[in-house]
Amino acid sequence: TKTYMDAHGKNMLLQKTLGEIQEQLNIYRSSVKKPGFLQSISDLISELKQNEISPENLAASINHFNQGLIPQKIADIAKIYAHFQELLGDDRKDEEDFQSYVCEKIPLSGFLKNAEIWLDGFQNFSAQDYHMIRNLVDTVQEFHIAIPCDTNENSRDLEVFRLTQNTLNAIKDIGA
Repeated sequence: TKTYMDAHGKNMLLQKTLGEIQEQLNIYRSSVKKPGFLQSISDLISELKQNEISPENLAASINHFNQGLIPQKIADIAKIYAHFQELLGDDRKDEEDFQSYVCEKIPLSGFLKNAEIWLDGFQNFSAQDYHMIRNLVDTVQEFHIAIPCDTNENSRDLEVFRLTQNTLNAIKDIGA
């Protein structure tokens, strides 16, 4: 069985992570105890997971930057993220891991086979969300998405709808 942690549990484990690797950090060593740092790192790890960026992917991205503080910052964040994942282990999962788990189970769900799903009120999705949408489209009988968007290329408000137009294009790309 797996234990799913809420935000408080995640922050407690992240606090332990920071305490254990603080001396290994270069840029963020002195920031670990500052107010707000824990929440910022927690939010960043959530966003990385939502966009399906693993600690290894993050560490590999350092090669794209060859000067300044960015490679050092990414290296510190990758260390924190990797150690956090190590402490999570296979038996504990956070909210983003739970969403991945649910996404994997969608095709196996019998009650979704004949379902009609409407998705409304969103303008942007994470990589995890797109996976979930793809699995839902492949599983349910009918899938509808309502997105506020002006598809007229000559519209005077074209820039206002740029984000939602990009989302619409991405949804079309996954076949939804």
